[in-house]
Amino acid sequence: IEEKKKNYEGAILYFNKSLEKANAQHVEQVVYELHDRLAAVYENLGQIDLAFAHLKKYREIREPLFKVESLDRMRGLRTVHETKQAMEEARRNAEVVTQRNHEIDLLKRTLVFMPSISDRREILDIVCMELLSVLHSTVSFAAVLSDDQNQAVIEAGFRGNKKIDLIDFSIGDVIARDAPLVMHLLDEQQVEAIRDAVSYFGGADLAVILKNLGVASLLFLPVVIQKRTAIILVAGFDAVREFTNADINLATALAASLSQIFENAQLYRDLLSTHETLSKAYDATIEGWASILELHDLETEGHSRRVTELTVKLA
Repeated sequence: IEEKKKNYEGAILYFNKSLEKANAQHVEQVVYELHDRLAAVYENLGQIDLAFAHLKKYREIREPLFKVESLDRMRGLRTVHETKQAMEEARRNAEVVTQRNHEIDLLKRTLVFMPSISDRREILDIVCMELLSVLHSTVSFAAVLSDDQNQAVIEAGFRGNKKIDLIDFSIGDVIARDAPLVMHLLDEQQVEAIRDAVSYFGGADLAVILKNLGVASLLFLPVVIQKRTAIILVAGFDAVREFTNADINLATALAASLSQIFENAQLYRDLLSTHETLSKAYDATIEGWASILELHDLETEGHSRRVTELTVKLA
């Protein structure tokens, strides 16, 4: 510090005291480094003879300690070490980029491909498989909630490549309705990540079930339809996982896109139902008018119906 402040006299005093201590303790590596520093200070002061004397001492002590071969070997080892570190860093970066590309691809598929699928279970099967692939989870499943949010059915799910059977269960039997996790998912409609599932659920039956399944960490994605959490997607991991902001952001974006998809699918089904109802009403109206017209002449009764039947057969 004194040297950087150009307080060379103070620096010389400190270096000389340190030099005495290093010599007394026979720490030769520190000794030659101190001679090097003193040489630099005296050079800055313009005292070339003293600078030369310390530089000579520096060289005399340093050379026996570090032969040229040793220095070359050290440089080589350092280069190898730095190269290895750089390669490891590049590998980690490549893994992160690959993971993010998978995640972006998943979002693109949910936003572009899935809206063309109107069947809920077909969509959920695809989503659960994608959760396994993209998030590297061990288990993934989709629980569809009843209108009162007290009952649930696991309509789709996979453990590895094996499909999970459909299961009906009461939410209250698994976890209390007023538990923070349930309130965050159903009331606040937030993505929830649990780092250590067994510890989080304590001695509850759910903790035992998760332990038997080999699940250590969990990620919950609420799918909101018509302002109500209607589906909960769950991804389970076989090792404790540190969830990053990127993981939570991806899950939130995926949950939002799926909510929109199912919202559109529901609207489509409602539209089809309305169209079918209107079609039936229209046909009934036409038939009613035809019956009224036939009442004017009993000889033509049933004529419109017969013409309709023959026309259909001819077509």
